Parts: sequence; structure tokens; C-alpha cells
Amino acid sequence: MKAITTVLLAATVGDIALIGSSYFHITGVADPTYPAAGGVVWHGYWWRSDHGHWGEPTVFHMHEGKPVPQLLTAAERQACGWGELP
Repeated sequence: MKAITTVLLAATVGDIALIGSSYFHITGVADPTYPAAGGVVWHGYWWRSDHGHWGEPTVFHMHEGKPVPQLLTAAERQACGWGELP
């Protein structure tokens, strides 16, 4: 199984993924509306480091070929001050 597939299957509501050098707070996981697209759609928020807060609600289509995200552990979330996010 490819690394990105493993992360896609493991990601759930409340997780924070490090994608490249940006953080994405996952508030929903859904199938793409176009079946041929494959992968999953994450609903959530990008971390706006320039403003020090989470941005506007957005969607992000994750699929093979995208940079492999890393899901933050509980300790990593706590270290960033994001331990209590819904």
C-alpha cells in the first residue's frame, strides 16, 4: 500500500495534517462528488501563520500524486497549542 493511501484511510475528523509546509485541520472526510476523481475530499481549514489563526472553511482533494501528508500525533498537536480543537 502506498504511503498516501495509508494516510487517506487513517485521516478522520479532528486530525491535523502537515502537507508540505502547511497545516490542514480536518473537519470532515467525504468521497469526491465526481466518482472518477478518486481519493477523498477533506473539509477543513488551513493554518494561516501570517495571521496566527485558522483560515476560512475550505475543501482539499487528496489523491495519489499529491505530496504525502503527515498526521500530527497528540503530542505534536499539544506542542502547537492545538490539543483541544474539535
